[in-house]
Amino acid sequence: MQFIVTEEYKEEKLGNFLRRQGFSSRLIKQLKYVQNGLMVNGQYSYTNRILQAGDTVQVTMPQKATELIPENIPLDIVFENEYIMVVNKPAGIVVHPTFKYPGGTLGNGYIYLMNERGFEQPVFYPVMRLDRNTSGLVLLAKSSFAASFYRKGISKTYLALLEGELKENEGSITTSIGYAENSFVKRQVNGEGEKESRTDYKVIHCGNGYTLVEVYPKTGRTHQIRVHFSSIDHPLAGDDFYGGSTKEISRQALHCYKLAFVHPFAKDEITITVQIPEDMQSLIDKCFFRKLT
Repeated sequence: MQFIVTEEYKEEKLGNFLRRQGFSSRLIKQLKYVQNGLMVNGQYSYTNRILQAGDTVQVTMPQKATELIPENIPLDIVFENEYIMVVNKPAGIVVHPTFKYPGGTLGNGYIYLMNERGFEQPVFYPVMRLDRNTSGLVLLAKSSFAASFYRKGISKTYLALLEGELKENEGSITTSIGYAENSFVKRQVNGEGEKESRTDYKVIHCGNGYTLVEVYPKTGRTHQIRVHFSSIDHPLAGDDFYGGSTKEISRQALHCYKLAFVHPFAKDEITITVQIPEDMQSLIDKCFFRKLT
């Protein structure tokens, strides 16, 4: 990556300049140990070097060898540029390998795709992750810089179909989330090792025993949306892990349909949306929702 120092950054230290470009302190520290990681005008430089207008800053990103096995898994790519790829994940597929799901993941498919494009050692950086049975948009970074830049810079909007009819048209759930007793997977409000959590929502449709909500998670705890709505006695339809019924749909009715973020350098705001999947849409149609006024 290459940057030309402008007048506004003259007399700035190299480390501060990089932070202003979106590099995290952790990544800058890693660059010190990469061969030719930080170069100014073709010479290796320390982070305390004072820059002048017109200087050329070159950054060589640290890369780590991936252990993912490439698999020919088609990816539904809805957006891509030189820094990121956004894919529409179907329900039933895991983002990255786990002990229970060692293969057949988005990560395996991504490595295969990048190999086909001629990249011999691509690295998989999922900036956000969805549960296996949650569908929707997932942002994948193509470098450690992009992963660092976007880790806290994405606005996510979900659609969730809840059991029961909410009385309020909008609200926030702010109870902390931690591990459920005797479980390393299940979460609960005020559980072990609890962390502050916040989920904002707005009712879109309500009726016939269901509520469709637009959800804006402000924190990223595991199972956050599912746990929060279950805690107020409105579990997601199909989410039998947290009290929902699979009578009408076989997986949690949760879909990430919108992402908003900015380009790291042009600073243009980019918004991406995808349609709700067929299984959720069919249930919504079946419920004959009435629109709230």
